[in-house]
Amino acid sequence: MITAFALNKLIFQPTLVILKERQRLTVEMDKNARYFAEQTEIQLKEYESLMNDAKNLAREKREEIIKAALNEQQDILKKARAKAETYLEDVKSKIQAEASQARTELKTQVEVLASEMAQKLTQKEAA
Repeated sequence: MITAFALNKLIFQPTLVILKERQRLTVEMDKNARYFAEQTEIQLKEYESLMNDAKNLAREKREEIIKAALNEQQDILKKARAKAETYLEDVKSKIQAEASQARTELKTQVEVLASEMAQKLTQKEAA
């Protein structure tokens, strides 16, 4: 009986204390591991949310830039068309003025040529 008592005090009880401490540490480490896993999951979700927000913001900015570029392109085209129309009207006006001047000159030349031809014909008939 003394041997059992001595074994109990010297070996079994200290071993049980060590096993209980090991169990406590294992449970505590398991709790810590779960806590860190949860924190990691929370941070991962926050990161993904921030990334999605950044992607959405980038998409919106890109669409704004494209829209602004299209508006600017349309403005440039409108200005170019207006300038081309003005130039075309100027050219038409110049052509009409030149055509009118050419008609006037041709009428004068026709009258002169007709007069000269009439004189030559009259001179031939008189001769």
